[in-house]
Amino acid sequence: MFEYSIDELILLPLMLISIILIAVLLRIFLKNTNERIKAIPLQVIAGIILVLEIIKQILNIINGFSAWALPFHYCSMFVFFFPFAQFSKGKVQRLMKPVAFTTALAMFLLFYFNPSSIIGDSCSNLFGSFGNFHTFTFHHLIILYVFVSILLNNYKPQKKDYICLLIVMSAYYVGGITLAHIFNVNYCNFLTSNISFMELIRTSAGQIIYSIAMFFVIVGGTTLLNFLFYLLCQTILKIKTNKKNVN
Repeated sequence: MFEYSIDELILLPLMLISIILIAVLLRIFLKNTNERIKAIPLQVIAGIILVLEIIKQILNIINGFSAWALPFHYCSMFVFFFPFAQFSKGKVQRLMKPVAFTTALAMFLLFYFNPSSIIGDSCSNLFGSFGNFHTFTFHHLIILYVFVSILLNNYKPQKKDYICLLIVMSAYYVGGITLAHIFNVNYCNFLTSNISFMELIRTSAGQIIYSIAMFFVIVGGTTLLNFLFYLLCQTILKIKTNKKNVN
């Protein structure tokens, strides 16, 4: 935790500053536009992520198939979450916007604790392979999605949004852990963990207890995060309302 290479110490803060700057500029230029226009930057992010993943899968077939490259990791879900959240309409969009935003927020919050556990050593050889470029770019697009979504107010949390997270993430958990065992590939740390205290649970308590713990981390954690974000937004709204009333 908080282990950074020299390349990460240099590159990651620069990328974060750039992402914040892009999001702030978008807010300035799009502040007085309608919701449809404000959604365009997020649609562009979703489109780029989808294109990057398609290229990745094509290269995976051409260069020798690897089940590890299949989009069943936690972060791979954004290939599906973002397009559904930004290009769908009605009930599907209402279901997926909380999921897309909250899972992206969860990834963002965890990313800077131990970047190498998420993006490996891609910072050290960013243009050495498409894999490194994809990993680095893909995850920073997710972070960009978080900031743009917040500053353009694209996702407006509601009290019962946590139900969307509970449904979708439970479905991911069941599908992901099943495929991890079928392919014998450690998607989302379902088989073993690169986090020391979680691996200690697995080795001391057994795989079943570990799998149950993973359910609470993946499903319970993201669901709780969504509810906490809702409470935070409600608190900010009350403060703003009180200030207006005082004035």
